Amino acid sequence: MSVYKEQLQSLYSQYKDEVQPMGMITAHDVAAWAYHKGLMKPRIIDIISNMADELAKAWREEYKTDPTGNRYRTKHAVVKTEGDKQLTFWVDMATTTRSNMVLAFAQRRRQIVGDCVHLKNDVDAYNFNFNTGRPIQIPFDFTRDIREAQRINKPRAA
Repeated sequence: MSVYKEQLQSLYSQYKDEVQPMGMITAHDVAAWAYHKGLMKPRIIDIISNMADELAKAWREEYKTDPTGNRYRTKHAVVKTEGDKQLTFWVDMATTTRSNMVLAFAQRRRQIVGDCVHLKNDVDAYNFNFNTGRPIQIPFDFTRDIREAQRINKPRAA
């Protein structure tokens, strides 16, 4: 891990020690506190990265509805490695190739699986190390959840 990331991670504890020892905190509150104390300064690369993140978020949230009433995301990320850099390219499903969409969908599925693995590890660690009550159980079969969300989000015929 980079020294810079370790420094950023240490700000959580410093903020808890100096400002709010109990309760939940936001990254925004810690960033404002760290900036005003001179512990963090924006770097040009951070400003550009922030702008790129804002673009990606806007593209990720662009939806259309097809003739069947299915609401879908129009822009999708395709991650590729070029040399020693990992780059995220954005494609519009209406104009990109099928192979790009296969790759984008497979990568999103891997992200979901990765999130589920991390959630399972976190739940197991909490249950084993900190939970004094009944173990928390998280189901990972999303079939019913997907069916229900599709039913709720599907517009009714007029």
